[in-house]
Amino acid sequence: MALLVGKGQWHLELFTAASTQLSERYSSHHDAEQQGIYLVFWFGPEIRVAGRVNHGVGSADELRAKIKGMMPKELRGRINVVVLDLSLAARSCRQRN
Repeated sequence: MALLVGKGQWHLELFTAASTQLSERYSSHHDAEQQGIYLVFWFGPEIRVAGRVNHGVGSADELRAKIKGMMPKELRGRINVVVLDLSLAARSCRQRN
């Protein structure tokens, strides 16, 4: 069974939900084998990150790296962090191609 938890970049528990929700609550299910996917929706740097306006995150890749860096080491091999770039910049780039 694949478990997935999704959050918008503005969610107040953005940096802890992979551990507190996905790992502790959901992946403990006997069919999940303590694995899961943490899906984050990125809408751009002008939108709050974890409730903060001045967050210093400039891209979906930066956000993914920051989330992974804040995860406990023992979870990094069991939880895949995916940041889906839905920003205007990403959309305009796709339209040009």
